[in-house]
Amino acid sequence: MVDKNVDKPKSTLAKVEDYIFKKLSALPIVNTITPEKEEEISDRLASLISRYKLESPFGAAFEVLKPFSHIFSNLILLPASPFLYFFGLDGYRYVDFFEKSSNIERIQEKLKKKLTYG
Repeated sequence: MVDKNVDKPKSTLAKVEDYIFKKLSALPIVNTITPEKEEEISDRLASLISRYKLESPFGAAFEVLKPFSHIFSNLILLPASPFLYFFGLDGYRYVDFFEKSSNIERIQEKLKKKLTYG
């Protein structure tokens, strides 16, 4: 009779899967953004958009994205988050930022102020 409780050595693929799972489960992905960081990100995005005079296109895009902000952040930004590190951006913070539609409204308000007051 064969004992099924004997520990078999793990294959290399199983070791890699365990390593990746441990690393990903340790990442603080969801709701780790502070209100100060939200303000900083919204300021940075608003100034970047206004620097290139793209207030109107982004205003329209944000208006469309506002009801779907949670879906947008998880389907578009989450897979792209690791690649944003190459550009010096903390991608997971942007995912957290765009999960709240109130943050999109905050950017829209700042863009309106910049258009009105310069």
